[in-house]
Amino acid sequence: MPRPVLFLPIKNCCGLRLMLMLRYLVLGLFFVLSTGPWSGTAHAQEAATSTTLQYQQAMAGAVRTAAKKVLSSVVSIEVIGASGAAEGEVERDAPTSGVVVDAEGLILTSSLVATRPTASLLAVFEDGTRHAARIVARDEHRDLVLLKVDVERAIEPIVFDSSKELRVGQTVIALGRYGNESSPLVSRGILSAQQRLDGIALQCDARVSPSFYGGPLIDLYGRVIGILIPAVAEGGAESPTSWYDSGIAFAIPMDVIARKLGRLKQGNSIQKGMIGIVSRSSDPYSDGTTISAVRARSPAELAGVEAGDEVLEVAGIPVRRQLQIRQVLGSYDAGETISVKLKRKDMVKDVKVTLAASIPALQPQRLGLVLSDQFSSASNQAVAAGENEATASDDETQAETPPEEAAGDPTADGARQVVVDAIVPDFQAAEPFEVGDVITGIGPTSVNAVQDVRRLLMTASPNQTLSLSLLRAGEPVALSINPETITGSALGAYPSVWNSQVDTDWEVKDWKLPEAGNAAAYAGPKEIDQLERLGLLVLLMNPGEGSPKVVAESWLKFAKKTGVVLCAIAAEDQQRWLPKEVEVIARFAASLQKQAPIDSSAIAIATSGALANGDGNAADSMAIAVALAKRQIFSGVAVSSKSRPPAIRLAENDGQGSFQMMLPSSAKGEIPGWAEVMIKAGYPVVSGGETSQESLLQWVRLLQVI
Repeated sequence: MPRPVLFLPIKNCCGLRLMLMLRYLVLGLFFVLSTGPWSGTAHAQEAATSTTLQYQQAMAGAVRTAAKKVLSSVVSIEVIGASGAAEGEVERDAPTSGVVVDAEGLILTSSLVATRPTASLLAVFEDGTRHAARIVARDEHRDLVLLKVDVERAIEPIVFDSSKELRVGQTVIALGRYGNESSPLVSRGILSAQQRLDGIALQCDARVSPSFYGGPLIDLYGRVIGILIPAVAEGGAESPTSWYDSGIAFAIPMDVIARKLGRLKQGNSIQKGMIGIVSRSSDPYSDGTTISAVRARSPAELAGVEAGDEVLEVAGIPVRRQLQIRQVLGSYDAGETISVKLKRKDMVKDVKVTLAASIPALQPQRLGLVLSDQFSSASNQAVAAGENEATASDDETQAETPPEEAAGDPTADGARQVVVDAIVPDFQAAEPFEVGDVITGIGPTSVNAVQDVRRLLMTASPNQTLSLSLLRAGEPVALSINPETITGSALGAYPSVWNSQVDTDWEVKDWKLPEAGNAAAYAGPKEIDQLERLGLLVLLMNPGEGSPKVVAESWLKFAKKTGVVLCAIAAEDQQRWLPKEVEVIARFAASLQKQAPIDSSAIAIATSGALANGDGNAADSMAIAVALAKRQIFSGVAVSSKSRPPAIRLAENDGQGSFQMMLPSSAKGEIPGWAEVMIKAGYPVVSGGETSQESLLQWVRLLQVI
């Protein structure tokens, strides 16, 4: 019986349209009646269930068949007699897995086995036999460790198959072993992404526990496509194992492992390659590859890369945004040499850069100025152009305004320039400046954005004199300045312009976010018409502390006095802060930026422990975790000196954004060991002394000082 025609090519024919609508209604009614309990629905459902069951049985059989091809090469790794404090359940009791990669007893496993000193490592094979293992080398870039066991017989290694092509969406299987009997572990998912973690990893949605780490990720044919590692995406969690059993897992591709294995077999450990460039754009996804600053004594500086250069290619691969540069560089290790194609003015230049395992840690500097981006008149443009032309060398770089920042601006017919708005009192480096000065260059580099100045000072070498080019009342001026290191005492004095705040009314009110279970309260201005460049302090409360509104009211007086909006946030759980609340806190900060004119460089997170004699608590650990995970939002964190830091992997400060930590200790007092680690990683740590509510809020406002 032929099917009825439901769709006809009808134009401008209301009668036929009405007929079709009636036909649809009749067919719809027929469908409802035909699928009721009096119909053959039960048979249809039974057929659908049967089909689903057949599919599940077929898939289960395929998974078992694929796993059997590899499981004989999968072992369990037990850590015996580890010393030092364990951070959380993962380090305390969970063994991990490994993969035999050589018949002579070489096993590749995850970095979990090397997080703490151990008395011994044991590899437990499929037959239950245990063999002592020793570390041959580490791939610190990819969280892998190569072990060696001494065996009397040859053991079956995995097969390295480089012929396969991976496709996002294909079925993948995670394998591991666990327990005294080395029981197999199997979890199925799909391959959800490639080139993750700055280009080094595959991502899948198989649910894995730490016992899977070091185990293989295979396809439905039983071919090993990667080795599972403990990792989370940047800013994703407090520790690299925090996403276990979450439906997100990462693995190092086998073709990469095949290239690196020979080096590990020789006993040579591998480290991530660093280049030392700072992008102008803080958004890695935005178009533009202009370099804002070059790290001192970095591979980039040694190769002749300069601030203002535009990156065209990295290792022969064209790049258009910062994220692409990071992904390409992520494939290379310390000691490897790559080619970089640059555009400098109208010249294209190729340089060879040998990546380094480390770069001298940043010691960010400052001048004691409050700067703003403004747009010049045509006359100022001409003077600045002439002054730059007179002082520039042939190779000098002229920085261009990023298109995303210039687009749509009503003053785009004028050139953007950096203007001195205010000067911090008693700041020696700021004494030669005057309000209204236009900064046109630092050293050989022209600048036309506040972020350019900030990043050049963040990456400047300490104890070195900088030459600055200015326009003062339209006339060129040259200054030699010795910037001051941020690490040390917190700034105390306000610029005079801030001490004459417009007397506006401030209020306290509850602050809600959709789908957020956290109670919060806002202390800020009722009207914002006459206010600008305020600060923002997100205050995390101790679990169970009480009402955010009551807390915010106790800060209201000083919030108004210092020009810093305050948001007190309570934990959703009255017993503890949860990792998922990292994102919620970031959303609170973003919502408040829409409420008041807040300077994006003066946003901080703190706890009551940051005040004088404050004790460390759970809120401190959460504040540190949020600040480091969301450095694109927060420029500072203030906590107790007695805080216990979270188990978070501290990335070295790359100069992309300004960030500092304040502790309530005297300038000469000892800071805790974990804060020393922050300094060694390039993050300034300042001492607030006998920190009060007012001085803490002053510190927040002064974060915008360069």
